[in-house]
Amino acid sequence: MALAQIDSGLTSLEASYAERLHRWQAMAIEKIAQVAKTTPPEILLKAGLGINGSLRELSNDLLNIRTRIANFGRGQLNEEIRRQLR
Repeated sequence: MALAQIDSGLTSLEASYAERLHRWQAMAIEKIAQVAKTTPPEILLKAGLGINGSLRELSNDLLNIRTRIANFGRGQLNEEIRRQLR
């Protein structure tokens, strides 16, 4: 039973990771399209698309989720091993 809970928890966190990445991609595509429609080409060449800030946010979010995955899996696995050794 405990191993099924571990699997379920990890699957949930993995889904959260994938969902966050997908949400960022959709936002970035929308933002790029909007900027490209409203900004003259000369300014785009000089200034770029302006998505660097959101890349840092995405990186931080994904790193936090990945850390939660590692910590959850490690803690739950160690607890289950201790339980089985008793």
